[in-house]
Amino acid sequence: MLIFLKKIKTIFLSTTAIIASRYAMITFTNPIAPGGDLLGIVCSLLDWVFYLSIPIGLVAIMYSAFLFLTSGGERNKISSARMALIAAIMGWVALFIVSLLPRIIADLLGVDLGALPASC
Repeated sequence: MLIFLKKIKTIFLSTTAIIASRYAMITFTNPIAPGGDLLGIVCSLLDWVFYLSIPIGLVAIMYSAFLFLTSGGERNKISSARMALIAAIMGWVALFIVSLLPRIIADLLGVDLGALPASC
């Protein structure tokens, strides 16, 4: 029984080695950040958040426009519509600043901006 298991192990290992040597040319790249470093991942995530915030901000501005149109001249509704518009614009400004944060930090630390990943 022990000899049988050793033969199965030998066959399995040799088959695995043959398959591994045949497909050794396959390489995988990180889909989030091709560089694979933490800064590349952070920059890629910030890009995703920035590009997703554009339609969300547009919807928020359209919602505040809807509130303005349906306010009927009431001061409370106009005030809430104004606050919704200010919140949407401030959200966009905050996300724009956050998307520039890696470049700002690199500039403050004296890192060459050419060394940053392309997504920054």
